[in-house]
Amino acid sequence: MNPMTEPHPSAAAFRAARDLLLRHRDDYAAARREFSWPALGEFNWALDWFDVIAAEHPDRPALRVVADGDAAAQLSYGELAARSSQVANWLSDLGARRGDRLLLMLGNIAPLWEVILAAMKLGVVIVPATTLLGTGVVGAAQNYRETVSPWFRSIFMLQPDVDSMSEASAAFKVHTLIGMLLFAVWPFTRLVHAFTAPVGYLFRPYIVYRSRTPAPGGSRRRGWSA
Repeated sequence: MNPMTEPHPSAAAFRAARDLLLRHRDDYAAARREFSWPALGEFNWALDWFDVIAAEHPDRPALRVVADGDAAAQLSYGELAARSSQVANWLSDLGARRGDRLLLMLGNIAPLWEVILAAMKLGVVIVPATTLLGTGVVGAAQNYRETVSPWFRSIFMLQPDVDSMSEASAAFKVHTLIGMLLFAVWPFTRLVHAFTAPVGYLFRPYIVYRSRTPAPGGSRRRGWSA
């Protein structure tokens, strides 16, 4: 069986469980009495459900992105299934395999959902990244990799690059100032205990739980009573 073209038999069990709930959507008692979780040995939602629906109803609307300009889009089940399979094949040719991580940095546009479905089909784990930095949504648009990142690296190398930070936006400067202020007040707060090595914990007496009424003739043992 080709996992990219043929649904797994678990899809039938998934459909049966869904159909039962739909039949009894107005009868909670019957739904609760008859429903049981389907036994799914292997189940890939993108392959065994989305693509199955796409094959049955290829022209049914599946995605609509409401936005201005070119970001607006509307795709059917058939179109989204075909595009996600193309992306999955492309990622597979690049060497993506089940369990690999994929850093995904896309806004709310159609390719975002195509890549998500493609990753599901391959078993690739998506690591979402924000698109707010450097796009003008937070402060002025800029490439922080050319300003803030070199500045951080220069700090770790004990050779601060002041010019790099001076070109950063006010939002980044305020963010950095707040972080440094936290480290400045750290020794004067209870957070300082985070640096305390719990050496005494290794030599503390064990805790002994005793009943309120001690046994007759019982001897007291070393430890903390609780």
